[in-house]
Amino acid sequence: MAFFTGWAEALQATRLAIADSVGVNDPINYQRPTGMLDYLLNPSLNPTNIQAEMVRQGANNEFRDVQIRWHQHRCDGDLVTTDASASCTKNNQVRDQLTTVQPDLFVMDKFTLYEDYLRENNEAGLDKQTRLTTKFAESMRVCRESMSSQLLAKAAGLFGANPAAEVGAGLYHSFQAIDSNSGVDIGQFDTMVNHQLENYMTGPLALVGFSGNPRKYFNRLAVGNLNTNAGVNVADIARQFGALFFQDYSSTANLGNANRVLAFYPGLQQFFSYNTKAGEFGKSSPDNLISGVMPDTIHNFNWDFDISFDRQCTENGGINGAWVVRVWLYFDIFNIPEAAFGDTYCGSDGLNDFNGVVGYEMTNA
Repeated sequence: MAFFTGWAEALQATRLAIADSVGVNDPINYQRPTGMLDYLLNPSLNPTNIQAEMVRQGANNEFRDVQIRWHQHRCDGDLVTTDASASCTKNNQVRDQLTTVQPDLFVMDKFTLYEDYLRENNEAGLDKQTRLTTKFAESMRVCRESMSSQLLAKAAGLFGANPAAEVGAGLYHSFQAIDSNSGVDIGQFDTMVNHQLENYMTGPLALVGFSGNPRKYFNRLAVGNLNTNAGVNVADIARQFGALFFQDYSSTANLGNANRVLAFYPGLQQFFSYNTKAGEFGKSSPDNLISGVMPDTIHNFNWDFDISFDRQCTENGGINGAWVVRVWLYFDIFNIPEAAFGDTYCGSDGLNDFNGVVGYEMTNA
């Protein structure tokens, strides 16, 4: 018996060592790249305000619709340069614009915990609360991956024109990023940055995608000196241009081509969500249903959840029963309308069909 006891203790020690020391590469921390979501909810790169408004307005569970106010760009149609051209004639007032939206995207994950499993406290640290917390975190991870993919898919269906590249809405500007020697053309990064400037945009440029040629391009920029025409460091690019790269595992499926990326100009795309259980944290109903909201473990938003007890008296768990847990969220992306930049006031001289998202396709020789 002493032998088996010692073996069990050694196995337990191994389990604890994996969980405590592996850290980021521990399977429990695994997550596919969620670049789209990471960008939208990065407050230093993409200032957010809609989400805060949704939390404030939806705290009493009263509605899902929200009105978002935005301003049309003021062009020079009423500009005069000589006093002889001055006029007292009234012009049409430029009003605030209101867009009514509601989160149309949805994600839910469900898991079951049997009572006999929850009572297995012989593994150090895995008491009932720890087990439940771990499962909640896993559900959040699975849902975040789906959220990022859904958001990128929606962005891919709404991106506007790139006036600086002279391509229309929904079209990708193509340029050669990798030469015949498999080296990278470092000047092509300037193409995207210059387009941003020529589109009158400032702030950090966020590129979401990175499969195929884009991943090869930026990997080689990061390594530096891999070929004679390489040698640029991504960190230096980020410091000089304020641009960052967000890898999203769903980019090939959602953009239709592994060599495509979407470029986002900050502040023009907003994440927002709606909680159906706001104000109900820990509320228990007579039918053993517990519901509420729970903060995401990484980003600044809340998940809805409910926990119901199923006695399962004649199957599966026997008299022990089981807890069925659901984690879900209504969410969406708001993009500034194309009319805000030019269609209404600026005519052919404005940013026609531009909405702050442009597409690129990186080719090789």
